[in-house]
Amino acid sequence: MESVIIVGGGIAGISAGIFLQKKGIPSVIYEKNDRPGGVCYSFDEKNFHFDLCCRLLNGIESGWRHKLMLETGAVFPGMKTESSPFEIYQNEGESFRVEWNCASFRKLLNGLCSNEDSRRIDHFFDTVEKFYNLSQEERIRPFGLLSLREKSEFLRKRKPYFDLYKKILPVPFEKWIAEWQSESVRKLWQAIYPDNYSLFAFFTYAAARLYGNSGRPVGGSKALIRRLTETYRNLGGRLETGAAVDEIVMDKKRVAGVRLGKRFEAAPAVVAACDLSAVLTKLLHGQVKFKQAKTFLTHGDLVYPIITICYGLSKRFGIPDMLFLEDDHGVDGSPDLTNRLIEIQSYESIPGAAPPGKSAVVVNLRCDWYFWKNLRERSEDAYRQYKLTVVNELNDCMERHFPGFTDAVEVTKVLTPLSYGKLSVLYKGAWRGFAPTALSIKHQIPHFVSSCKGLYFCGQSVAVGGGIDAVTEDAYETVEYLLAKEKFIF
Repeated sequence: MESVIIVGGGIAGISAGIFLQKKGIPSVIYEKNDRPGGVCYSFDEKNFHFDLCCRLLNGIESGWRHKLMLETGAVFPGMKTESSPFEIYQNEGESFRVEWNCASFRKLLNGLCSNEDSRRIDHFFDTVEKFYNLSQEERIRPFGLLSLREKSEFLRKRKPYFDLYKKILPVPFEKWIAEWQSESVRKLWQAIYPDNYSLFAFFTYAAARLYGNSGRPVGGSKALIRRLTETYRNLGGRLETGAAVDEIVMDKKRVAGVRLGKRFEAAPAVVAACDLSAVLTKLLHGQVKFKQAKTFLTHGDLVYPIITICYGLSKRFGIPDMLFLEDDHGVDGSPDLTNRLIEIQSYESIPGAAPPGKSAVVVNLRCDWYFWKNLRERSEDAYRQYKLTVVNELNDCMERHFPGFTDAVEVTKVLTPLSYGKLSVLYKGAWRGFAPTALSIKHQIPHFVSSCKGLYFCGQSVAVGGGIDAVTEDAYETVEYLLAKEKFIF
């Protein structure tokens, strides 16, 4: 039996491979980099460990996605999490200490709210509970593969949830924020979650966090990717790194296989688990088109490009796991984009992230991908020099808030949007792809298109909220559709 070919060895590709192998379908993953994982990436530098992916993993304790991640090895029974008990968010002169559990969060809201908002608080927690309960329900096959009777039964049992979804699905988070009377609460919501994202996505996120179903798994990205690859290989799957697919070869309207340089590999089906734009333009040469892709690539909001600065420090500064630091001067991620809200991730509470008594800190700054792309194409020296300019500005910022910070720096590592591009082909430098806006939820990328038989899409437009858990579910559904459509081959 010929192997199904999977293009891309990130979370989506490896998870799809695991689900295929478990169904008895042989597969091979081709990953262009020398290591699997894609943008789920971590690295070591002079005894400091920096994790650029696995800050939070939703579904870490329970629910449908938790069961799928148990299958892949992304999580395991009794998995421990590593995190501090609170996070600090600053916005427009106010600072909020957030503990992610229902009791503490309700207390925080009650302390900030006016009397007019009391009913909104109750409604908020009621909605969060409904989203959490739905995440815990058992599921069967993807909705599109159910019979009419099964669909009817599915919808009947979940009618209260679907009525709620229908009401909030088209609502942007910013519209919901504006309904709150308390200015402080509005600032809190804006600090916690991007206001252009979908309200639906926000409640998905809040339900996982407030009900303790979200956390940083012990070992972070490095251990997670190792578990996934071990699961895949133990099931008989083949993973080739340093293997860049140059073309998805078609025979009329059906996939025939892939080309890697001069080498051709035949396949009964191909799973594209890499960037959507690259698949359609580079790998398929524009031969396949469909409405959802055009909508996404033309109108879809992207998660902003970032420049990441990693610090290894000789001492600790008491920085919480997550700090959104407000700074009047700001730091330029590129000449025309000043960050006045600085996203800081601290690893002081993470064993092994730094030598004893020391700490690792990661700072993400928004930037303009085209600036960095054009700068490097114009001059490698200018590219390096501007990285240094950003670091110097950020050092000044950190020194203002944490005196002695600059003297404590032992390691500085800078990753621009182009650095992330080496790990995974990223559309316009969007390091996490398409943002979960109301439009992107409505026009999600299908798992297959009728104009190209044998081709399946995985991970380009994941379930609401994004993240490893959503990518895992997307991979599961892709495989279910593949098995249903390709019965005559297998």
